Amino acid sequence: METVLRLAIVRAGLPEPQVNHPIADGSGRIVASGDLVFPAARLVVEYDGDHHRTDAVQYQTDIDRVYRIESLGWTVVRISKMHMRDGANEALARIRQALKTNGPNMP
Repeated sequence: METVLRLAIVRAGLPEPQVNHPIADGSGRIVASGDLVFPAARLVVEYDGDHHRTDAVQYQTDIDRVYRIESLGWTVVRISKMHMRDGANEALARIRQALKTNGPNMP
């Protein structure tokens, strides 16, 4: 689904995100990698499949990972299959808004 989301982003005229881009802290230590990342906007888009909700270990890992990313000043937009309905309109609206909020030169 990450590929489907990435292609929807590009078709919508938004900048193409980097895939599995590393997120580093101030000392250069990698603390996470994001599914789809807009480094200039410090924005990470995560597609959460159902296992992210139903697997307790995965769920806790996700919570801790999002905390680490956000503590570095990045924004995380989480997308689910419900956001991908109707041509991914809701997912695209959330990403577009985050890009506008996080980057002065973003569409």
